[in-house]
Amino acid sequence: MAMETHRFFELIASRMVGELELIKLQPKELRGRAREVLIRSFLKPYLPDSLDIGQGVITSVEGGQSGELDVIIYDRSGYNLFKPFTYYMPEGSKPFPSEVVYAVIEVEDRLTSGRLSQCIERIELAKRLPKSAYYEHVGPIQNYFNLYGKEWEYFPTLGIVFAFDSEPLTKLRSLLEQNNLEKKESLEKQVDLICVLKRGLIVYYSSKKGLLAFPPEPKCELKYREGKPGENLSLFYRMIMRVLTQVWTRAIRVNDYFK
Repeated sequence: MAMETHRFFELIASRMVGELELIKLQPKELRGRAREVLIRSFLKPYLPDSLDIGQGVITSVEGGQSGELDVIIYDRSGYNLFKPFTYYMPEGSKPFPSEVVYAVIEVEDRLTSGRLSQCIERIELAKRLPKSAYYEHVGPIQNYFNLYGKEWEYFPTLGIVFAFDSEPLTKLRSLLEQNNLEKKESLEKQVDLICVLKRGLIVYYSSKKGLLAFPPEPKCELKYREGKPGENLSLFYRMIMRVLTQVWTRAIRVNDYFK
């Protein structure tokens, strides 16, 4: 079974690289959308039924907005509450209330230092959006998330960068670490994971547990792990799915968005 799974991700990674080469033959203005569709097509069949995947802008009840994001993984039933109000909007322009969003992924062909800086800005902006339009959390049974070394009554948004190729991982790791040190953003507002299909992953590592940490925990180190495309895709998939198969959202107060 393990050998079959390994071969499966090798074949999927090889197909993705091949499709990327075909995408490069398209007009430049269409390439970005095609790369995003490629990632969404890979993830969508394996997401739990309670989740869905799209692209667009995230908005908060306070009026804040993210920029346009390549991939948004969100709660299907929570988002369906807002469908009557977005029915006539084109698919790519429909807003996603921050309360229904679980993760965002920025997609790049070749990840350079400049492109990574832009991805970091977009992800941090999305992660800063508050999630407050919930009904009060009361009753004898209370459920919480323990992430980033804190206890949460809601699921904080994950931020990921996925690229097909890149500059050396050592350079990108240093840039991300420098960004984190200079901005001094709290852990939950930082980029959680970078996957470069052809090179490897930039991920946090817990020396205390001897394990890779996704999402990161306090006192984790930012590391890079090189590998073959199939290995990289397999690890990326396993890390994000371990978390996404456990997510849920509290009851959302839709009226807060229409006061």
